[in-house]
Amino acid sequence: MLNMLYPDPEWLRIFTDGSLLSDNPNAGAGVFSEIFSFYVPVGRGTTFEGEIAAICTGLSQLQYHMEKFTRAVILCDFGSCSVSYCF
Repeated sequence: MLNMLYPDPEWLRIFTDGSLLSDNPNAGAGVFSEIFSFYVPVGRGTTFEGEIAAICTGLSQLQYHMEKFTRAVILCDFGSCSVSYCF
């Protein structure tokens, strides 16, 4: 399905994930694509805030790699963040 909607190499796929350990109040944000990858500590927060931070990080990185893609899509697994941003 992913290959039908966002085929390579036409689309840069950016995968995001927010995380929170059960015994720790600090959230984290992970971002992965073919051209960049980041982990960002969010600090005290929720999984939702981690996911939003990951999406924002992915979007902000696009401006530094404009010559490497023509279209991009953010793919997240958090229900409340289920909007895909397409460029």
